Amino acid sequence: MLDEGHQFRDVEIENMAKMMACGSSAMGYKQYFCENKDCSHSKIICFSCKSRFCNSCGQKATEQWITKQGEILPDCKYRHLTFTMPDVFWEIFKFNRQFLNNLFSLAADTLLHFADIKKLTIGMFVALHTYGRQLNFNCHIHLSLAEFGINKHGDLKNFSFPFQKLMGMWRYGVINLLRQNFELLTLPTHLSKKITNYQDWTRFLNGQYNRSWQVHIAKKTSHKKHTQNYLGSYIKKPPIAASRLKNIHNEYSQ
Repeated sequence: MLDEGHQFRDVEIENMAKMMACGSSAMGYKQYFCENKDCSHSKIICFSCKSRFCNSCGQKATEQWITKQGEILPDCKYRHLTFTMPDVFWEIFKFNRQFLNNLFSLAADTLLHFADIKKLTIGMFVALHTYGRQLNFNCHIHLSLAEFGINKHGDLKNFSFPFQKLMGMWRYGVINLLRQNFELLTLPTHLSKKITNYQDWTRFLNGQYNRSWQVHIAKKTSHKKHTQNYLGSYIKKPPIAASRLKNIHNEYSQ
């Protein structure tokens, strides 16, 4: 279900239009003719849309990406972490998407901090997830961390970190990001009625800071293949399965 008054972004309309036109002459085509001049037979090959949103093109891109990562990722165990935030922040980031990119570094910096203390170079993948399974805006970060770090001598060392401090640093980072950018934020209506100045904003953020935030740490995977597939599902996989599309209404065809 879409929120009442939902406004589609141009990028959403553009990618939906591409998906609907995928494999049709609207995307362009090549026409092949027989070398025999007496033969009137020809064959038309329509172009695909190459949109990540498309279930056909996007799935192919996902499989190619997963295969490529198999040549890059070190073959070791990985630990998957999910950095979440209170649901009251979801809509704030939805209205202020320009700050979503900051969430990557806020999550990664928590681990880089402890890696720096141990004088290790660590490896990780970070992916932003904006929507939940119910198609509700639910922004959070998925991070895959290699079990080893490399010291200055090139030796592999197990990398561990204090979980409680990790969670506290993530919480502080998100709160500080929102606090410092108050003047640039567009607040949803139900918040803008309550928060009219910086002092109101600070009180609101302090209340959220004192809540329990979740940073989920899953069990280690046994090999890189699982990590390839896990990352592919968040980084490259089309956002919605074709089986979940009930109907399409071409409202923007005019």
